[in-house]
Amino acid sequence: MNDPRGFPGFSIGRRRVLTYAVSAPVMTIAAGFGVNLAIPSTAVAAPTPLMPADSVDYYDVGDSLVQFSAPTMPLVKLSVGTDGKVTLEMPRLEQGQGIATALGMMIAEEMDVPLSDVIVHSADAQPELRYNQLTGGSSSVRCFDPVLPVMAAAARARLVAYAAQQWGLAPSSLRVEAGVVIAPDGRSATYGSLTVGAATLADLEAMARYHTHHHHPVGEVLKRELKGYADDLKTVSVFKPSTDTTKFAERIYVDVFGV
Repeated sequence: MNDPRGFPGFSIGRRRVLTYAVSAPVMTIAAGFGVNLAIPSTAVAAPTPLMPADSVDYYDVGDSLVQFSAPTMPLVKLSVGTDGKVTLEMPRLEQGQGIATALGMMIAEEMDVPLSDVIVHSADAQPELRYNQLTGGSSSVRCFDPVLPVMAAAARARLVAYAAQQWGLAPSSLRVEAGVVIAPDGRSATYGSLTVGAATLADLEAMARYHTHHHHPVGEVLKRELKGYADDLKTVSVFKPSTDTTKFAERIYVDVFGV
């Protein structure tokens, strides 16, 4: 190590050592070698040039959550029970932010039901929803605002349409008050009494497809799969070797949409 005392006119004191020790990390990263930021400078800062607005002014984390939640919004469940309660399976975590209340108010307003008849609770995690179950970025209300009122209005329209069909009236002639559909002649029906009839065969089929994870063989294809399962069970001695798996598949096969 070089001895600084060997240089003519060189002297260093404790205060100067401390000054360089404090300023060294800063001047290495921010100021460059040879500048001591611990000593006041007479330099004048150059004016900052005008720059375009930062991208965050146009697109932030909340915007990205809104965008990536949109494709799976049709998988969010809104249902009307036979007790007249409207339930939303909310793919968000409510921890006092007021998300459930805000979404419940959207539903109540569109369906003309009391807020007390709307149930909003955090749904279980669902892989198919992907990014549409992230809570953060003040994005939850923004994600549901374009979608949930439409879902609620569609549910209301279906219930009203079914009531109109039962009464032989035009849907436009009916009105809804506090979850009750009312006809001009005074007849009325609650949402709860209409919900079963308003559920169509297409709804039941869609539900069945959803719960089979979109693998839903029918007809001869299903019979072949059932026979294959039975053959596998024979190999592990669950079924007797003499079991006729073709007949077994025919026996347990039921066309639920054909009955």
